[in-house]
Amino acid sequence: MYWKGIGVMKKINEIDIERFIRYPFELSDDQFKKIKIHLEENIEARAIAEWYKEFYSEFDHISRPSLINLSINKAKTYSKGPLILAADSGKPALDLATKATFSSKEDGTLVRILEDTRKHNYQIHVLSKYLKQDERVIINIDQQPIDIVTEKGGKLKNIQQEIFSDINWKHASLVLRLPTSICDYNPKTPNMLFTVCDECTLSITGNTVQFTTSETSITRIILDQDNRSQLLYLEDQDISFTVDPDKAFILYLYS
Repeated sequence: MYWKGIGVMKKINEIDIERFIRYPFELSDDQFKKIKIHLEENIEARAIAEWYKEFYSEFDHISRPSLINLSINKAKTYSKGPLILAADSGKPALDLATKATFSSKEDGTLVRILEDTRKHNYQIHVLSKYLKQDERVIINIDQQPIDIVTEKGGKLKNIQQEIFSDINWKHASLVLRLPTSICDYNPKTPNMLFTVCDECTLSITGNTVQFTTSETSITRIILDQDNRSQLLYLEDQDISFTVDPDKAFILYLYS
């Protein structure tokens, strides 16, 4: 790498672009800004950055954990890179106050609990290098024996106050569950195509789906159909549930 002193860049090369995409926290603010400007002005550099972005996105998805443990975080929110929070950028949301922030830096994941002081309810925002925009996550807070399912992309709004009323945030921790596999069904494809993971089987009779898996670690399923989601709990590796057989659906499997 071509550095001249601390924070001063003599030349930007491919390794620097990779660091910008993969390890932005290792860069000083000055280095980060210089590479960002370089990418904006150079077509070839932008193509290299896009390749690294796609490569690491696929790598993270393949190698990602199914469970992420997060602890309470009192430090400042990250200012750049994959953990930047939408609520922290642009025009501030004056009615939102941070109730708690949980993080796992080694897993590149941050969860923020926000209180809407005007509507008197809560929001959850999940930021993770492992999370795709079409996926939901399941969150378990250690002091609350319920599963919280986010919308696609990791956000959830309008959480009623009583759900969090007994939680001592200073001593709380949480577990975030990411999908381990995906199965889907589309009745509009030839032969009403099923796409299932290697360890699963699916069949439909009328409006009833029979699902079986050989993977003993699977404990939860989210059924996504017609822009609605349903959380199902798996026992003995099989389960049956109802769907609209004329519409496509996706099953997200969780440990």
